[in-house]
Amino acid sequence: MRRLLLIGIALLLVSLIWSSGCADPDVEEVEAIEEVNDVEEKGTIMVGWAQEPDTLNPLTTYYIQGFIVARTMLYDTLISYDENLDYIPWLAGSWEVSEDGTSWEFDLVDEVYWHDGETLTAEDVKFTVEFIQDAEIPGAMALVDNIESVEIIDETNLKFHLYQADALTKENMANLWIVPKHIFQDVPLDEAVLFDNEPPVGSGPFEFVSWDRGDIMVFEANENYWRDATQSEGVIFKLFPSVETMVLALQRGEIDIIGQEVPVHAVDGLEEDENIEVLVEPGTYFKEVSINVSDFGKQNPALKDQAVRQAMLKSIDKERLVDLIHLGYAEPAVSIVPPALGEWFNEDIVPYEFNLDKAANKLDEAGYTDRNDDGIRESEDGTRLEIELQVLDRWPEEMRAAELISDWWEEIGIKVTLGSMDGDTICSLIYPDYEQDMFLWGYESRADPDFILGIMTTNQIQNFNDCGYSNPEYDELFKQQRLEADPEARREIVWEMQEMIYEESPYIVLYYMDAIGAYRADVLEGVHPSIGGMISQFNPEALRPISKEK
Repeated sequence: MRRLLLIGIALLLVSLIWSSGCADPDVEEVEAIEEVNDVEEKGTIMVGWAQEPDTLNPLTTYYIQGFIVARTMLYDTLISYDENLDYIPWLAGSWEVSEDGTSWEFDLVDEVYWHDGETLTAEDVKFTVEFIQDAEIPGAMALVDNIESVEIIDETNLKFHLYQADALTKENMANLWIVPKHIFQDVPLDEAVLFDNEPPVGSGPFEFVSWDRGDIMVFEANENYWRDATQSEGVIFKLFPSVETMVLALQRGEIDIIGQEVPVHAVDGLEEDENIEVLVEPGTYFKEVSINVSDFGKQNPALKDQAVRQAMLKSIDKERLVDLIHLGYAEPAVSIVPPALGEWFNEDIVPYEFNLDKAANKLDEAGYTDRNDDGIRESEDGTRLEIELQVLDRWPEEMRAAELISDWWEEIGIKVTLGSMDGDTICSLIYPDYEQDMFLWGYESRADPDFILGIMTTNQIQNFNDCGYSNPEYDELFKQQRLEADPEARREIVWEMQEMIYEESPYIVLYYMDAIGAYRADVLEGVHPSIGGMISQFNPEALRPISKEK
């Protein structure tokens, strides 16, 4: 039995021992605990995180943690990113593009093997594209919907024929996880979206060992990885009930690294520890209040009124939230495209001034007044401005932000009921009937603005579009930016789309988050930071080159 499997079993056994409340463990239990305590001596990196993936199927995952596991552990893409989010060759060692931009020929690197020993070939790439298209997998369709056909030239060469030239082929290929044909070909197309892919077989630097949901996920080094060998024997992700307990585990040496979830109030204390290194990187993640603006949903109908949403936007002091809630480790936001994306971020958007009087006047002009002196506004048809705001429960600091926001809104006559829910429960409210009023959560952009702009398109309703926003003009601009080959002309379209979202406010984007990570400098070396954090969906080198010595 492989070493990491024993570690995973030992950790699971310890978890069961502790949860059972037994006071006198027998000899076998003591031995299991000793194995867990001996993990560090075996060259295994212990990673802490506060949320685990939704699935190990890279084609259907929606959670950031799912993308992280795909990028850093299990799978490869034709193209990838460097630490500045520039595109670099990956499985495709090189490529050529036809003069008209409609033909892309990829030359795959040699001797790439799946974790089960089978060879990865051009047939796997072709299959991946066609499997997504035939199964119409929602989250992945945008990556391949412009591919008309895939031509196999030989075992390591293939050509994509596109319907039309576009600006996104590199970005799409940096997010298209290549999956093994010999495994996925047995999945019925009508079951593809629900396929859990366990155990996963990839081509990445680590092989899957086990996943005890709600506790640990275990990987071991892939000795046959096509790039340089890993410097650790494996990786164990440990789930914590809160970021506070995760930070405490890092301080005690029970884990080795937190990739990007260090809470701001813990930074000073960690920096005082000579054995811990804190890294603050530009983030591509923002937190927002998502407002249900759908035509078919079951929300308070007043939320469909743009004037109401703009009044709510004008009555949030984002600067204060950044300083008070995030201690300056964030930036007040205006756009769904974060500044980390460089020129794609619309720096010309002028944010509304925080002004409760002007916000109240906006509601007056829209016909919402307090008609019975109870402090709550209502429209002429009797719709009362009473709303529910749900907050993701793993962020206690954001509940404090929500309390401040609700106080400001109540000052202008909007009554707010706050709730705290886990991600699955929030999603159950959204899909399929859009029963929510609004919720506070977050989104992480990809390196190109297409993805984050795409979540607001009509065809992403019931998928990434969790607010139900639909605007034909916006949809048309989205299509245009995809096809615009001139970067400057495309940038103008992308900037216009950001202005449209800010004005119509289906999202109130609160702040862009810094990616704050920390690691045990006394046991780790070779940490590879990048935009988005040490361990992120952009960083394929995140854990592979890190060595650990005791």
